[in-house]
Amino acid sequence: MHQLFDDGPAPQGELRVRKPPGIKSAFLPGSLQQIPPMPGPSTIE
Repeated sequence: MHQLFDDGPAPQGELRVRKPPGIKSAFLPGSLQQIPPMPGPSTIE
């Protein structure tokens, strides 16, 4: 399901925040970068 965000245009912030840490961590605000590494599906849910 997270692949949909990679292929489609995602609104700035909202869907990018739900991407697994590490893939778009550079795009996330600093406060969200503190999230520990989780599997993609867990981050989306």
